[in-house]
Amino acid sequence: MRFSTFHQPLAPTSDDDARVIDELIEQVVAAEELGFETAWLTEHLFNATCAYGDPTLIAAALSQRTTRIRVGFAVLQMAMTHPARLVIQTGLLDNLLRGRLTLGLGRGSAFNPHEYEAFGVSPDAEHDRAQMFEAIELMERAWAGDGSFDGEHYHVEIPEVRPAPVQRPHPPIVLAVLSDETLRWSAQHGHSVLMPRLQVGRVGRPRQIADHQFVFGVTLMQ
Repeated sequence: MRFSTFHQPLAPTSDDDARVIDELIEQVVAAEELGFETAWLTEHLFNATCAYGDPTLIAAALSQRTTRIRVGFAVLQMAMTHPARLVIQTGLLDNLLRGRLTLGLGRGSAFNPHEYEAFGVSPDAEHDRAQMFEAIELMERAWAGDGSFDGEHYHVEIPEVRPAPVQRPHPPIVLAVLSDETLRWSAQHGHSVLMPRLQVGRVGRPRQIADHQFVFGVTLMQ
């Protein structure tokens, strides 16, 4: 059995932000010394429930303070993130971390409408889920050298992905799962899952995952 840490540090007031961020970094350094496998960083924005806000910047900071522990996102909200930008960010992060990045993705917050409102995005579970699936396809094709993508939600031409990630063809992808649709799609594409507020037994129902092999990597019970 492998153990990891999950980080969503609360900062009671804005005066606590710097202290809480510094403490988070020290916690991950200590977790590495204690032999934990992965430090998972959540993304929640514009409130006190996650003091650092942007997990990609914290991951970059951790790359300079750690050498063994993996750093994963649990998760980046794809409704507020353009996949072309994320391809560049993750390529850089995987280089800084020397191949220790795990890319956790989700459609968007299921609990905080204000995060959508801040980006001028309307929460729509079906739309967001389809957009996330398309974004992952776009990123995987770009990493494979095919940056031409003409989909329902994205129309892009990516000449080349630089820096290329250390992990080939790309950092491992895990998906936050709250619906049978995402669980089934994850199984079909061979991605592991993060399961907040769901029972682990959900992954064992054959009718939900059809005839496809399912890779079950990580469960987070909040």
